[in-house]
Amino acid sequence: MTEFLDRVVSMARSYAGVIGLLAFTVVIARNMLHDGSMTSSVQQALVCMVVYALIGGVVGRVAQFIVDDLVRSELAEAMKESARLGKTKSGTVQ
Repeated sequence: MTEFLDRVVSMARSYAGVIGLLAFTVVIARNMLHDGSMTSSVQQALVCMVVYALIGGVVGRVAQFIVDDLVRSELAEAMKESARLGKTKSGTVQ
């Protein structure tokens, strides 16, 4: 169970890091293009980074749960199919 939670946290962290840093970069670039002051640019960028990192964390958790659920259901379906094909006419497994 801890391996599963580690994967969920890892994907959430990855999404949070990427989306947060992307927001930071976009805000800094936008303010540089529009001649914004450095102090206000960094303040806005930090706030946006935190907000979007939180959003990215939630998106990462949801994405991991969706992927795990899909894999789990496909594996269960494959196991049922394998068990069905492995049975003989008498109902015993070969």
